[in-house]
Amino acid sequence: MGGTSTFLVSQNSNASSFQEALVQFTNIVAEGERCQLELDFPAAYEMTSDGDTQMNIWTVKEEINGTVSWLESPKCDSLFGTAIMQPSSNRPTTIIINSVNCKPVHSYRITMAGAFATGTVMYTQGKMAGFKMRHCSSY
Repeated sequence: MGGTSTFLVSQNSNASSFQEALVQFTNIVAEGERCQLELDFPAAYEMTSDGDTQMNIWTVKEEINGTVSWLESPKCDSLFGTAIMQPSSNRPTTIIINSVNCKPVHSYRITMAGAFATGTVMYTQGKMAGFKMRHCSSY
């Protein structure tokens, strides 16, 4: 993930209107080592969160190639983890989602957790904040 972009996941109460997100990490080296997916925010980072803010993080089988339409976007494969998003406090916040053996590409789809959850999570994703893939040579 390079540069910055708006990260937005939301859903209304009957799931008739929702916004999901795709996140992909590429050029990962050292297959066989562990890669840990995290959400990382500096102290007092600006975030909009409202209602039920629990998100599901799903693996997807296909790589995310360029701009994709809803019909062409990679579908959920298996649940990788969950995260409950809250506005940042006066301390840095790290949420560890899960870890897995490293491979060249890791792709995820982010959804609201409940079928009838009503909530919104929005922030600026970039080097300073948001989803990170941490390479861990040992635990």
